[in-house]
Amino acid sequence: MKRIKSLFGLFLFLLVANTGFSTSWTSVAAGFWNDPSTWSTNTIPPYSSSDTFYIKHPVAFQDNLFFNNAALLKIDSAGGLCGHHNITAATGSTILKYGIIELDTMNIPGGHVNFYAPGQAIFTMNGTLSSGGSLSVSGCSLAVGPWFECVQPTFSFTIGITEYNKETVHVFPDPATDHFTFSFQTDLQNAWLQITDISGRAVYSSFFSGKEHTVPTDDWKNGMYYWTVITKGQPPLQGKALIIK
Repeated sequence: MKRIKSLFGLFLFLLVANTGFSTSWTSVAAGFWNDPSTWSTNTIPPYSSSDTFYIKHPVAFQDNLFFNNAALLKIDSAGGLCGHHNITAATGSTILKYGIIELDTMNIPGGHVNFYAPGQAIFTMNGTLSSGGSLSVSGCSLAVGPWFECVQPTFSFTIGITEYNKETVHVFPDPATDHFTFSFQTDLQNAWLQITDISGRAVYSSFFSGKEHTVPTDDWKNGMYYWTVITKGQPPLQGKALIIK
């Protein structure tokens, strides 16, 4: 009987030892984590993880992220995840995005990724690569190609924070009431313009050609708006403009 009890106890020990424990992490003010002794800056650890991450603030990541089985990443509507690296959602993992996500490429070999409004998803390279996993997009804008920057300890919820060269492009009136007009030094061919509000929600996107392009803003709310113009073979033009009615 003692031998059976000993073997049973050893079995339970090995079961618990091999199961592992999942830890939950929550971002706090300024993007820092609830356990400052673990990470002193606002970054997700650059290694494989089966933990749960609740992102309620701007958080940067500094290396490729690999979410294992049972891992959960939830980006709240006021939060964001930004980094020029890749994210992999492995089988059994879940990613829920309500806020902003900005990265190079997302791989979904077996996980479940859900993009919800209001925040946007920006990919600089290949977008999402799925093979066996699932991607669901509901009311969320997706863009592949625009450049962005992640500046710690916080980053701007826009697809660019570099101010434009006013000698290259002029936006008027600023502040605006019912329209913005973009005026360029040279003719642009098949350029792409996207405008987002301060939360990162895309309110306008369109291809255009020429030296001028006008965007109606009659039904837009007062506030700051961020814009990016992309043309083939040229660095993005980026800036901001204000609406006051």
